[in-house]
Amino acid sequence: MSETLTSEDPRTATALPPVDISSSDLSNLDLLRTIAVGLVFARHLLDVAHNPTNAIFYPQALGILGVLLFFVHTTLVLMMSMDRHGSLGKGFTWAAFSSFMVRRVFRIYPLSIITVLITFFVLFPLSLYPHTSPTIRQLVSNLLLTQNLTHSRSVIGPLWSLPLEVQMYLFLPFLYIAANRWGYRFLMLVVWPVSVVLGLITYRFHLNQQITAYAPCFIPGAIAFDLLRRRERRALPFWVLPAGIFVLAILYMAAVKRYSAIYVFGFPVCLALGLLLTHVKEIPPRFAKLKILFKTIAKYSYGFYLFHDIFISIVFYHCPWLPLAARLPVTLLLTGITSYIGYQLIEAPLIRVGSRVASSVDSRWHPARIS
Repeated sequence: MSETLTSEDPRTATALPPVDISSSDLSNLDLLRTIAVGLVFARHLLDVAHNPTNAIFYPQALGILGVLLFFVHTTLVLMMSMDRHGSLGKGFTWAAFSSFMVRRVFRIYPLSIITVLITFFVLFPLSLYPHTSPTIRQLVSNLLLTQNLTHSRSVIGPLWSLPLEVQMYLFLPFLYIAANRWGYRFLMLVVWPVSVVLGLITYRFHLNQQITAYAPCFIPGAIAFDLLRRRERRALPFWVLPAGIFVLAILYMAAVKRYSAIYVFGFPVCLALGLLLTHVKEIPPRFAKLKILFKTIAKYSYGFYLFHDIFISIVFYHCPWLPLAARLPVTLLLTGITSYIGYQLIEAPLIRVGSRVASSVDSRWHPARIS
C-alpha cells in the first residue's frame, strides 16, 4: 500500500532503475495506484450507503480487489527499486537485505504508527470511530503491524493489509534474485503455481489473513518486472489498462458473488493484471494533465489509504448538520489535506532518513555472501 515512485518523490534519485521500462515515466503505475485507492475508497463509501447483501456485488469484494491491485503494484515497484540499487543483482547478502528492509521500515511504519496513536488516544475517546477501543495488547500489535500473527483487530479498517505487505518484504529480495537468475518463466511456471497451492491450502483451513493467502497476488508483480525489462516495445494503447482492470473487476466480483471465495479468485486476476501491464504503453505526452493528476494521487495515496475511512466515519456519522450533497466533497477534501500534511511532515522526511540509514548499513556491514 505504501509504495509509489514518482518523478517528484524524494526517493526518485536513487530508487528508479536505469533500464528503459523503469524510466521517470511511470504513468501506468500511477494510474494503477489511483484505481486501487479509488476502489478501496468506494468500498468504504458503500458501507455508508448500506449496500444490501443482495446487491449485484459485495462492497467488500471491491475493497479487496483494490488491495490486490496494490500488492501487484508494490512488488513491481520494489523490484524496480532493487534493480536500481543493484546490490542484490549477483546474489543474497545480509548487507543488501538489511538495507532493503531499513528503507521499507522507514517507509511504511512512521505514518501507520501516527495513525494508530491518533485513533487510539483521540478518535476512540471521542467516539469518532465506530469500533470499540482495543486493548493495550491490540494497540501494540497494531503499532508493530502484526495483527494477523497475534489475531488482533485492526484499529482502523484499512490497516489490515499492512502486516501482509511488511511480511512480504521478507521474500521480495529472493523473488528479485530468482527473476535475475531464472527469469519470468521460472516465476510463472514454478513459483506462482506453488504459491497458489499454498494459498488454496491456507484458504481451506480458514487462515485467510496469513501471507500465504496473498503470495499469489504479489508474485505477478515480479513476473511483470522481468517481462517488462525484456520487452522492447509494448503494443497496446494506455487506455487498455483501465479497460482491462474494469473487465477483471466485473469478472472478479461476479465470481465472488456466486462462489464467495473472495481471496482465491484474486489469484488469476493478479496474474492477468501483471501480464497486462507488460503489453500496455505508458500514457502519451498529450495527456500531460492526466499524468500529473495520477502522479499526484499516487504520491499521496498511502495517507489517503490510511485516513479516508476515518473521515468517512466523522463526516457521515458525526456531522448531521452537513448537507448530504456536501459530505462526499468534504470527506475528499479533509482526506486530501491530511494526506498532504502527512506526506510533507512524516513520510518524506522519514523516507530520507531511511535512505541515509540504509546507505550507512550498506557501507558498514561487511557482506556475507550466500551463493
